[in-house]
Amino acid sequence: MNSINGLNSQLKRSMCLEWLKMHSIDVALIQETHFKHIDKHKLANRYYHTAVAACYNSKSCGVLIVLKVMMLINDFCLIDLYRIMNPSLRKYSFYSNRHQTYSRIDYFRIPNKQNS
Repeated sequence: MNSINGLNSQLKRSMCLEWLKMHSIDVALIQETHFKHIDKHKLANRYYHTAVAACYNSKSCGVLIVLKVMMLINDFCLIDLYRIMNPSLRKYSFYSNRHQTYSRIDYFRIPNKQNS
C-alpha cells in the first residue's frame, strides 16, 4: 500500500481495513496516519485492532501497529473470561446516546490453560 496520507476520513479507514482483510494481513505497520492522540483507536473493526499508536498534537505524522484480532486470540490462546463465566447473559458496558446502541468495550482476555 502506498502512503496513507491521513486516515481521518471514515471512507479511508474503511478502505484501509478492507485492504488489510483482502490481503490477509496479520500485522500492519502504518505511517502518516495524521491522527491526534484521541483518535488513535479509530482504525479498528471486528477483524483488526490498533495495538500501538504514536500520534502528534496536530493532524500530522503518526504511526500505528494494527493486529488481526483472531491472530491475537488464536496465537496466544486467549479466551474471553466474561463470556466463559456468563455464557448466555446479555449485558453491555457502554451505551452510545448518539447512536442509541449498546456494546461491550471491556474485554478481559486470559490464557486458556487447557490449550496452552
